Amino acid sequence: MSRLFGDVAHQAYVVPDFDAALEKLNAAGIGPAFVLRRIRGAGRYRGERHDSLISAAFAYSGNTCIEILTPHDDVPSAYREYLERRPEGGLHHIAYFSDDIAGSIASWLLIRSRDMVGHPAPPEAEAAPEGSGEPVPAR
Repeated sequence: MSRLFGDVAHQAYVVPDFDAALEKLNAAGIGPAFVLRRIRGAGRYRGERHDSLISAAFAYSGNTCIEILTPHDDVPSAYREYLERRPEGGLHHIAYFSDDIAGSIASWLLIRSRDMVGHPAPPEAEAAPEGSGEPVPAR
């Protein structure tokens, strides 16, 4: 459990070889996985609409959802950029449960100057208000 936020709810990995990643999940006893192959999702990247072609898989290990993502085209996306910077793939993002999101973010802002991952990041996040379908920046 994170001492800053709460229990980890979700871990997403961007990988270059989707099927090899699924095999690793199965070998680790994680699954079954719900698999979506070659789907085109509506998305925004760096402020512009880009609909990239991806494969995604979702499986649970205990209460944590493990997501595997692979982009299949050259459409600009956070996933494509991640693989350009790290061709072997890896952990892309984590989501946590929090009983007090405003308090959790305030705590994070207090400690972020400690340079936890090599460089400080801006306090940005996106969330889609229920029913809206449109992400909004949260600061």
